[in-house]
Amino acid sequence: MNESDDRSTTWTSTPSGAQSAGRVLHVLRLLATNGGATEYGCGLGDLVRACGLAKPTVHRLLGALVASGFAEQDPRTSRYRLGAEAQLVGALAARRTSIQRIAQPLLADLAARTRETVLLTVRREHECLCLHREDGLGQIRTYVLAVGDTHPMGVNAGGLALLAAEDDETVAASLDRDADRIATDYPLLDRARILDMIAATRRQGWAFNDGRVCPGAWGVAVVVGDSAAAITVAGVEQRMRADRRREIAGMLHTTAKALERLLRGSGRVAVGDTA
Repeated sequence: MNESDDRSTTWTSTPSGAQSAGRVLHVLRLLATNGGATEYGCGLGDLVRACGLAKPTVHRLLGALVASGFAEQDPRTSRYRLGAEAQLVGALAARRTSIQRIAQPLLADLAARTRETVLLTVRREHECLCLHREDGLGQIRTYVLAVGDTHPMGVNAGGLALLAAEDDETVAASLDRDADRIATDYPLLDRARILDMIAATRRQGWAFNDGRVCPGAWGVAVVVGDSAAAITVAGVEQRMRADRRREIAGMLHTTAKALERLLRGSGRVAVGDTA
């Protein structure tokens, strides 16, 4: 792939200035969600594969981010991570009222009562993003999903709850779009299995993933409000049997309704707004 191959990307219809800005922001977002928010950092090759641009283009965009302080490169490993400016912007954004801030006490309470891991997932474009995590006091914790991780819709419990809330046409389009990624990255899932899980979710009113992303790590999830966010309780298989799943689903519904009331009271009805 050479520089001219970039013409096939989704930015081709925009003016050159906006195109460049869009590419920089796209790489910054991918950096944040592919290990760049950790001390370990993210490799250039990882970012190239994630964004589909030519390697020289990604390297140039990273150089611009480093020069502006939004990214930094480890001189020992050559890996990239978020810089001080990105951290500052994130801290300032966090001061605003957001679903994460409003939900945190409710999620912490749910984690304490279930003694499991509780996750807040939001829809971001065509993916679901883990926005917040609260760990309970269970002796064995589930580390299958961390803040900033993304999955295709319908894969993990939260994304399954979100996708099941959509109409059949949207579900089919989502599965068509992500077919190759699911086949490559999620060997325990296929289209037929996801459709079965969606049908079960709609029938029982809550989503359940029996370790299809990470064997042994099970999750139960429900949507919040306008279906742009979901709450998940995740735990090891031994603690997520049928009776326990139904109990957790009831607790999730109670928490989701409480969060929806708080969001409406704050004027933040569009719960997918993470700012």
